[in-house]
Amino acid sequence: MMRMVCAFFQRLVLGAIALSFSLLLIIYAGSARASELTLKEVLESAREHFPQVAAAMAARDARRGDLLAAQGAFDAQATQSTRQRLSGFWDGKTFESSVTKPLENFGGKVYGGYRISEGEFPIYEDIMFTNSFGELKAGVSLSLLRDREIDARRVKRMNSAIDIRAADLDLLATRLAVQEAAMRAFYSWQAAGRQMDIYRTLLALAKDRDQALSRRVAQGDAPEILRVENRQILIRREILMAEADQRFRDASTMLSLYLRDDARQPVRVGAERLGAALPEPQIFHAEALLSEALQRLDERPELRLIDARLETGMNELMLAQNILKPRLDVDFEVSRDFGDGSITREGTDVILGLKLVIPLQTRLGEGQRARARAEIARMRHERQMQADQLEVELRMIATAISTSSRLVELAEAELAQARLMEKAERTRFENGESDFFLLNIREERVADAEVRAIDARLRYAVAEADLFAATLALAALGLKDFDLQGRG
Repeated sequence: MMRMVCAFFQRLVLGAIALSFSLLLIIYAGSARASELTLKEVLESAREHFPQVAAAMAARDARRGDLLAAQGAFDAQATQSTRQRLSGFWDGKTFESSVTKPLENFGGKVYGGYRISEGEFPIYEDIMFTNSFGELKAGVSLSLLRDREIDARRVKRMNSAIDIRAADLDLLATRLAVQEAAMRAFYSWQAAGRQMDIYRTLLALAKDRDQALSRRVAQGDAPEILRVENRQILIRREILMAEADQRFRDASTMLSLYLRDDARQPVRVGAERLGAALPEPQIFHAEALLSEALQRLDERPELRLIDARLETGMNELMLAQNILKPRLDVDFEVSRDFGDGSITREGTDVILGLKLVIPLQTRLGEGQRARARAEIARMRHERQMQADQLEVELRMIATAISTSSRLVELAEAELAQARLMEKAERTRFENGESDFFLLNIREERVADAEVRAIDARLRYAVAEADLFAATLALAALGLKDFDLQGRG
C-alpha cells in the first residue's frame, strides 16, 4: 500500500514537472515570437520618435506663437500720465488716465479716459483746466477709406493663421515621407536578412560537402582535384556570404534611423529579430487606382502648401492696394467735466472730426502691388509644375505596382523551375548518374532564383510604400490617428 502511494506521488510530481516545463516552452516560444520585429513597431517608432517629425512639430508650435503675437496688435492698453511744474509763477498740475482698445474692423479704435487738474495755468494752456471733479471722455476713431477693409495688423494676423495651416501641412508631408522611408528601410532590412540566410545555407552545403570530400580523399575514394574544385566553390560562396552580411549590416544601420527608443536614440537590430516575409502582392487595377488618385490630387500636402502661400500673396496684394487709397478718418468723441469750475466747461461736449490725406505720389503702393502680383503669378506657375510632377509620380507608381507584381509571379515561377531541376539533379547524383559539380550549379541557380524572388518582392513592397504615401493612405502608414490637416 505504501509503495502504491509513493508511486502515485512520484507520478504526480513528475507530471507537475512536465507541465511546468511545457508551460515554460510555451512562454519561451511566445517571447521568441514577440521578439520578431514587425512593420507596425517600426512605423510607431518613426511616428513617435523620429527627430525630423519632432522638429516639424516644434516649427508648428513656433507658428502658433507668431499668431499669438500678431493678435497682440489688438490688445487693450492703459496709459497714465502726470504733469507738474517744479518752479515758476504757475503751479498747475494734471493727472490723466486712459484706456485704448484697437478695433479689428475699420482700422479703428475706441478709447476712454479721465483727467483732472489743480492749480493755475497760463492762458495758452487753458485746455489743461478741468472742473473740480475732473473730466471724463470717450471716443471712437474709424477709417473710411484706407485701412477700412484691411491693414497691416490684420494682414499679419491672417498670414500668421495661414502659417499655422502651412506648418500643419508641412508636418503631414514630413510624416508621410518619414513613414514611407521607414517602410522602405524595414523591407530592405527584411530582404537583406532573407538573402543572407540563402547564402548562409548555400555556404553550409559547400562546407558539408568539403568535409565529405576530405574524408573520401583521405580514404583514396576520390581524387584531390575534386576537393580543390569544391574549395574554390566554397571560397566563392564565402565571398557571397560576406557581401550579403555587409548588405544586411548596412540595412540594419539604415533601419536604426527609424527604429528608436524613448530617448530618440537609434536602435540596431540583428538577424535574430527577422520575422515575417515580405508582403504578398495585392491585386491593384492600375487605371482605376490612377484615376482615383488624380481626383484627390488637390489633397496632397505639397499642393496645399502652395495654396496656403497663395493666400498669403493675395493678402499682401490687398494690403498694397489699400496703400494706394486716400485716407479718410473720422473721430467721434464725447466729454464732460464734473464739479465746480468755469461755466465754459459745463455741459457735454460732442466732437466730430474728419481727416483726409491724399497721396500725391503712390510709388510705395504701386511697387508693393507689382511685387505681390509677380509673386502670385510665380506661385501659380509653381503649383502647376508641382501638380504635373505629382501626376507623373502617380503614373510611375501605378506602372511600378503592375510591373513589380508581374515580376514577383515570374520570379516565383523561375524559382519553382530551379528547385525542380535541383531536385532532379540531386536524385541523379544520389543514383551515381551525375557529379557534385553539376549539383553545385543547380544549388547556386536555386539560390540565385531565391535572391531574385526576394528582390522582386522588395521591389513590389517599395512600390506599395510609395503608393500609400502618394494616395494618403494614412492607416497603412501607421498614421491613422492623424487627419489630413496634419494635426496630431
